[in-house]
Amino acid sequence: MTAVAAGFARITVRALNGGFSAVYVVTVSDGGSEPEPGPDLDPDPDPEPPVGNEQIGSSEPHLSVSRGCLRIASPAPVSVRVYDLSGRPYKAAGPAESHLLSLPSGLWLVRLGDDKPAEKVVVP
Repeated sequence: MTAVAAGFARITVRALNGGFSAVYVVTVSDGGSEPEPGPDLDPDPDPEPPVGNEQIGSSEPHLSVSRGCLRIASPAPVSVRVYDLSGRPYKAAGPAESHLLSLPSGLWLVRLGDDKPAEKVVVP
């Protein structure tokens, strides 16, 4: 970027998925007094995230999978029950904020706690 005159420029960059952004306000002076910013140079014109990604600090447990593993991170202790597609229990773990369960590849039913329905989870 090359400055062509004294003043301000607002530069906004966003991640390709739209989940993160940053705003920078650049001031260019001509060696004299500092220019005054205009009202349109609010450094945070869009305080809401541009997409519906999960908010950091969510109160809901988060499930993620990788080859042969099911990871669960929860802000509060939660028990886990894993069932096969016939509804037969396969694994269970008592209340904890973090779980790492080894599972064979396939489709599983995972129930977190006692008050939520089971979710379908594909383990690669």
